[in-house]
Amino acid sequence: MEATIFTEDEVRELVCHLKALMSKVPLHAISTADEYAHAVQVLNGLLDAGGADEAGELAPLVQMLGTLIEEYETSGRGLPCWSSQEALRDRHA
Repeated sequence: MEATIFTEDEVRELVCHLKALMSKVPLHAISTADEYAHAVQVLNGLLDAGGADEAGELAPLVQMLGTLIEEYETSGRGLPCWSSQEALRDRHA
């Protein structure tokens, strides 16, 4: 399989769009609790803006960000180890 060849103009256009997108949506590996919290806030905003519709225009973006969040959650980095009682207490505090 051959690589896709991009012209210089296409690369500039892609970079411009990527910068604009990443200024709003953190599309990178999440490595800290602060990045995680921000990513969850952005995901919630995307869902509220119509991203919950799996056939909608935002669905691929929601899926990508959701995957990054899930990878952070399953890595165990920075997430609190709460018992179920502690989690319930904190939720109702």
